[in-house]
Amino acid sequence: MIMGCSLITELDEIAKSAIAELCNMILGYTATLFSREKIVVDITPPTIMSGDNIQFSIPNTVVVCIPLLFEDESKIELNVSFVENIS
Repeated sequence: MIMGCSLITELDEIAKSAIAELCNMILGYTATLFSREKIVVDITPPTIMSGDNIQFSIPNTVVVCIPLLFEDESKIELNVSFVENIS
């Protein structure tokens, strides 16, 4: 993966920060699109989780997986969870 002009070879704190910022940009743009349709959304800061066989459960949510595929066949999955109609 390349960040700016630097090749990233490990998932260190700088790489995690870059991934979090990418998530912020994607979700910020998505919130803008929803706003144009008069749909209000609240965005929370991203949480970075890494490792094998990570499992978690968030009641009453829907999770959408967004795979990011790179030229070297590596992959990062962004899992976005949302809750509809919070009162």
